[in-house]
Amino acid sequence: MRECGTPDVPSFSALRKLQSKSVKEVRVYPEHHTSSLGNHFYMNHPLDSSLLLEKFKASHFYIKEVAQLKSGEFVVPMRWVIFQKTEHVDCYRMRQNEETGKYYLFGHSTDSELNALHRIPVIELKSNFLELRSAGYEFEFLVYSDLAMVGSTTLGITPHPVREIAKNRPAFVLRIMPWCDDVSGNRSKQYNPHVNLYMSNSSLPHQKLSQEYFVRFCSTSTHASSLEQFEALSQDIVCSCGGLACSLNCRYDKTGGSKEHKETDEGYHAMFEPGTPRTPEKTIAAIMEQIETACLGVQADVDALFTATGIKDKIAIHWNESLRGPEAVKEAIKLEIQQELKSWRYEKLPEDSASSWDHFNVLLRVRGLDPHKDSPCEILHTYLLGEDKYIWYDTSKKWDKKKEELFAICLQSSSLDGLAINSLRAHYCVQYKKSLIGKHFKALQQLAVFHLNDTLCPPDIFEIWKASGELGAMLWFPEIKNMSQYLSDLEILIANLLDLWAIYDPSRILLKFKLHVLSHLVNDIRRLGPAVLFSTEVFECWNAIFRLCSILSNHLAPSHDIAATISDMERFKHQVSGGWWKDSESEDWVRAGLMVRSYLTHTPELQRRLGWADSSSVIPGTAKLQSKKKQCPSTWKESLGKYWLQERDERGRSCATWVRCKYIVSRSHDICRDGSWPGAVTVGRIACILSPFTPTKVSQNPAVVIILELFEVQGQKDVRLNMPVLLATGRSILLAPTDILFIFNAQHDCRFGKCKIVDAPVLQERIVTTKTRGIVEHLDDTRHFINLHALHNAHLVRETLPRGLIQPQLRYPDRRKTHNELAASLRITGPAKRAATAAKTADTRARKKQQENDLGNRYSRSGGRK
Repeated sequence: MRECGTPDVPSFSALRKLQSKSVKEVRVYPEHHTSSLGNHFYMNHPLDSSLLLEKFKASHFYIKEVAQLKSGEFVVPMRWVIFQKTEHVDCYRMRQNEETGKYYLFGHSTDSELNALHRIPVIELKSNFLELRSAGYEFEFLVYSDLAMVGSTTLGITPHPVREIAKNRPAFVLRIMPWCDDVSGNRSKQYNPHVNLYMSNSSLPHQKLSQEYFVRFCSTSTHASSLEQFEALSQDIVCSCGGLACSLNCRYDKTGGSKEHKETDEGYHAMFEPGTPRTPEKTIAAIMEQIETACLGVQADVDALFTATGIKDKIAIHWNESLRGPEAVKEAIKLEIQQELKSWRYEKLPEDSASSWDHFNVLLRVRGLDPHKDSPCEILHTYLLGEDKYIWYDTSKKWDKKKEELFAICLQSSSLDGLAINSLRAHYCVQYKKSLIGKHFKALQQLAVFHLNDTLCPPDIFEIWKASGELGAMLWFPEIKNMSQYLSDLEILIANLLDLWAIYDPSRILLKFKLHVLSHLVNDIRRLGPAVLFSTEVFECWNAIFRLCSILSNHLAPSHDIAATISDMERFKHQVSGGWWKDSESEDWVRAGLMVRSYLTHTPELQRRLGWADSSSVIPGTAKLQSKKKQCPSTWKESLGKYWLQERDERGRSCATWVRCKYIVSRSHDICRDGSWPGAVTVGRIACILSPFTPTKVSQNPAVVIILELFEVQGQKDVRLNMPVLLATGRSILLAPTDILFIFNAQHDCRFGKCKIVDAPVLQERIVTTKTRGIVEHLDDTRHFINLHALHNAHLVRETLPRGLIQPQLRYPDRRKTHNELAASLRITGPAKRAATAAKTADTRARKKQQENDLGNRYSRSGGRK
């Protein structure tokens, strides 16, 4: 910088000094931890927000406290909600009895708590409980039932207990979603195992949770397991499951049992529904039983408990192995040895700990946390890499080269507009069909059903594809407006998918644990909101940042070095995004200057590198013009072409010269181009977008005109695809930019149009070659399908269409009868398969033993020579 003539360039030592000062003040740095198993690692703990909150002093209102409105009326707030984009409070109103002077609660109805709550804008609140008490107000309630309804026995007497903790600072409840998984630290195929722990703030707006900018790195280690790292994280604030080999292999409930039990009518039907939920208390009791059994020195008994209970805690396993005593002990001294080993176990605790839960999953002891219920069904690994992967394998495993090429050509012809898919590499999907990842399965889930026929898959597989696409679109809803209706539809779709899998392969739900887990999605969404909120796709994307830090380290202390590197990045993000910190010299709260803060908002390249997308820069109604080389300014009549009508001349008199636009932004911030299918005042396809001539690249002129080719939504769904049908009307209308609500995906009906495959030149390095490859030539353009399997704007599509076109129906109304029939067939095929497997295993064992004996005999005859 000095060589370039930049003035006032600080010295390198001054830069390092400022960085060290920033590390101490912002307080984002790695801290050393030693787990209960003796493993060492470093963790970046979340920023201590209590220090930051000292800056803000205000009048704070708490739930379950008496407050006063501006009108003078007293209320008891119960919850804070956002209603019509404005903060509101749901509260009980209070009245005073004239005779006794005591207060009581009242509402519209005493039968329902919800009806008794009144919704009032937050700005109507005037005085909180402390201010009322300082003014001399005293509150005593007439009946105890009022206190029970509010859930506070000290209502009107003492302030909320959190006030003492907050000490006159704002108090917030944050939903933290931690995620831990094993990740390779290399980009190459050589596996370099690390266990990483990330987290995100689930209280952020939903659209922010999918951005890498809002992912926080916590720790990584090549030695410490996930539970050991969670133990360190719990100081600021996964379930102990035995795995698929256990009889009760569901982390949610106790569904399962022996193979024979799961083939009975009761046991088989239970696999399709949530069972008796697990609880932390019973899980702890099972782990303690395993530890006590381990003290007897018989590992087989411990393994039997693993299998029977479905509970297998990694930390407890470590101590169980340490407690393993001699196998051949006499019965008389077993209990004595057991007690001695239990005493030794507690002597081995770390010096700073004296609690029994250092020997098992610490999350089971965290107050307010239930690892069984609070570890929701994650749709990336459970659905995309689970159910979708199963159906893709069963569909493609018997394809030959001709069928693979046919499917790839048809799939590549799909319309991607309105799908939020950048590119579709169909030939890659069939060439490496056994090595696909989540993004490939997400594309197949939305598009494969349009290109599968009887030659590519049997009818029962095709029905599963349809059910999978219908359920998948519902799972990726970003928001839910009618929760009861949504959950009712979701329950039907899950039931259809599981039943169709059972018809195709009755034993599949017994062998594939992820199918049973889908039945728990209804309860997870009811408790935690849309499934995309607890999806882990953004964490998987963040692994790329971790790998860069891992590659650029010297690998001598990976946990510390990676944590230190990422803490520097977190500190930079805190500063450029306008965060505050306390200056160590002046003791004042400071933040970066305006130019530093504006650097992030005005530098798209920095936003891209930090994983932040600023949606506010995309303004609805904005039109982007084509490049000057492609504009071809023309008159109104020439611009309309075949869409010109004399009565439309009035619309074009506002400007003499018109140009074509590249795209226009809808109200939902979608990019709509020529050929897009927008949801507007009517259904149609954009023919072209015209704008009055302007020298700028972007136009917000309300005179922009959108020519829409009208299509009609048929009253009946297509029988084969179970999707709404669009038919061309031959008419068109002119729309304003504000008329475009959102964009949806529509696919051409190639079966109806009798589309054919033709050869086309292959493009390599942007050069047209002499090589050819087949493409689909669409012939009849009058019939399309509204893609109900599309994930993008799936909720808006269903809000717009009539209920009769989207309401799901049970494929098998009498599910119990269907399950009983399938269970009966399993009781015949199941024992036969197990007997064949046992015979094959015994034969393999005998053959290997014979080979070992033959090898030993040859070794003996050779006199010990190799």
